[in-house]
Amino acid sequence: MVSAIGEGNVTITASFAGLTASCEVTTTEKKEAVDVAVATSNVNTLYTANVTLNGTEYKNVATYIAEATLNGEAITEGLVWTSDNAEVLTIDEATGEATAVGVGIANITVSYTGASGTVYTSTSFAVTVEMPTIKTNKEIVFGVKDKKNPVVVGQFADNADFTVSGILDTADNAAIAYDATANNVTETLTEGKYEWIIHNGEYGYQVNVWVATNAIRTAEDLAIFSVPDATTYLAGTYVLANDIDATNYTHCMNIGWSSKANGLQGTFDGRGYTIDGITIRQGGLFGVISSGKVQNVAFTNVKLSVVGDDGTVAKGNNHAYVLATLVWYGAKIDNVFVEVDAWVGTASKTTAVLFHSVKKATPSISNVMIITPAATGSETTIAPVVCSAANAKFSNVYVISPIAGAAITGVTQYSDVATFKTNVTTNILTGFNEYWDLTGDYPIFKTAR
Repeated sequence: MVSAIGEGNVTITASFAGLTASCEVTTTEKKEAVDVAVATSNVNTLYTANVTLNGTEYKNVATYIAEATLNGEAITEGLVWTSDNAEVLTIDEATGEATAVGVGIANITVSYTGASGTVYTSTSFAVTVEMPTIKTNKEIVFGVKDKKNPVVVGQFADNADFTVSGILDTADNAAIAYDATANNVTETLTEGKYEWIIHNGEYGYQVNVWVATNAIRTAEDLAIFSVPDATTYLAGTYVLANDIDATNYTHCMNIGWSSKANGLQGTFDGRGYTIDGITIRQGGLFGVISSGKVQNVAFTNVKLSVVGDDGTVAKGNNHAYVLATLVWYGAKIDNVFVEVDAWVGTASKTTAVLFHSVKKATPSISNVMIITPAATGSETTIAPVVCSAANAKFSNVYVISPIAGAAITGVTQYSDVATFKTNVTTNILTGFNEYWDLTGDYPIFKTAR
């Protein structure tokens, strides 16, 4: 038997019974055959916390295994594990036990150093680390121009004990600037729709986010529509963040109403919420709706008033409407519920529920339900819909009111609820959207029930 003990050339000679034979032998270093890889069966997603949410278990620790051989034999010692992003994932270099520590992606590798000193390293294996998340269909709103954008837990979480500590944008896992002490989003926001994870450091809620021009949260926020002069207009998007208790709030537009430049040119979207108890004087909520849109909002217990602060019917406060004095051009009013509670000082004063009249072009008014009480004064000066319907296009508009209204194409009026029930069935209310409850005596917003 011949054994190689080093590299080189050697002549081997054998002799027997006077016979001799030789051969040349060359010896070389034995080459290592090493194969190192991270097993594809390893988990590729971990989470920042070990928690069970709504029956789903989330893990933040996993032990990774390698597929490594030396000359065809399994390697059981000497493997070294590494992570290229310790802010996302740390890993024990000897055992392969990894711990998720932050949201993001980390690439792990395993290596082996051979007898010759050569280091063999596997290709990288990507591990995504996510925040354990409860997905919701909730939409919350913030305003670009709002001085404060609070995160109201009740808007998206049933867990009253949930405390917000941070926010992530799911598009890139970037953190949204948030002051937990002040409960305020401090990020410079851009209008649009997003998907955020609002979390407490351990787990979060995935919510849809609408960043509008302004988010209306309180009755006092409605004052932004009281434009200061006849040349100020409101573009952009204005949305209700929640139901509004306006019992102690009075809204008045103390400006002229002949200019198409003032009032709403953007969109007011109530998002299915209700403004309750508001008192509205001259000009309605917007003064003028000039190519703007008002949609998906309910007004309940409305008081239409022409009485001034001194308790008298003041000149200039003699036209009360819920929405506006005038509508212009491509203005659109859609899916609106209005319930008038009282007419205040309106005897012999011009008053209508929606608006006075159309200045130019053909605005559209559709999918509207109006309910009013009897008039307190001369019924000839109170209109249950509008004072003048000329140039406006109405469709699917219903009125329950004892006040006689002019015949308007697209508007159907009944004197009381019983008559409405007798003549109107829900199958004809095809334009009313998901914000309505059509199961009762008449269509009403779900938030206004």
